[in-house]
Parts: sequence; structure tokens; C-alpha cells
Amino acid sequence: MLTDRVLEVLARGKEEVLTNPMELLIIYSTLYLNGGQPNWCKKSIERYYEELKLTGLKKAKVMESKVNRTCKPKWKGLRYIWGDFYSDETITDEQAIKLLKSKGLQELEFEVLPEGYKSSTKAKAKEPQAADDSTPETSTPKTGKTKKE
Repeated sequence: MLTDRVLEVLARGKEEVLTNPMELLIIYSTLYLNGGQPNWCKKSIERYYEELKLTGLKKAKVMESKVNRTCKPKWKGLRYIWGDFYSDETITDEQAIKLLKSKGLQELEFEVLPEGYKSSTKAKAKEPQAADDSTPETSTPKTGKTKKE
């Protein structure tokens, strides 16, 4: 798992990682560059190590949770919602549920809602059906004719 690999690199210590940075560069590329090519200079490798130390575990957990997510957003790219960016490719079920409950996102913005989210449209859809069932019994059909008095 990615979190295990991050922990292994961090456990080796900075000096050892700087002498043999291949695993650090692979992990950094995956987490921060979407598979892109990282710089190989010593200064960049030191910066990558420090960034990995600060946010690497959090990013690795997010990436792992995105693999197991059930939601499928309809939008493409990034969305800026209340001070944070959310990507259609990386939003987790937990983030989606939180944003749906707080009205940062709407249900219609998802092809598939996240697992564990209780849709409010299901409850609303049941109420009109109950009203529709009773309506035909009390209403009279319109014939188009008018009464003359």
C-alpha cells in the first residue's frame, strides 16, 4: 500500500534517502506530480523529502480512499468549494457526503452518489406518490363541457 511505502521512506531517515532517492522520487511523482517526472537535483530531493514528511501520509491515505470510493461526479476538473479544491478524480466518499450534507454540492452533480449517503430525493419522491394515490379518488374527470344556468 502507498501509506506503507511512505512510512518506509520516512523511517530510513533524511541522509539515507538523499544518498539513494529512487523510492522517494517514485512516491513523490505518484502523490504530487500525477506520475510526472520529478527533478533530480539535491535541493529538489531535499524539498521532496520535507514535503513528504509534512503531507505525504495524508495524501497517500486520500489516494488509497479514492481507489475504494463509490461516488462518481458528473463534473470534470477542479471545483472550488468553500476554500478548498475538489477534483472529480480524487474526491472521496467522505468528502462528497460532507459537501452534500452542508449543501456545498447537490445530488444532481453526481452520476452515482457516495455509499452511505442517505438521499433526500428518495424521501421527497415517496411523499408525492402518496398524495398522487389519493388524488384520483377525490377528483372528478373534466369533460370539457360547461354547465348552463
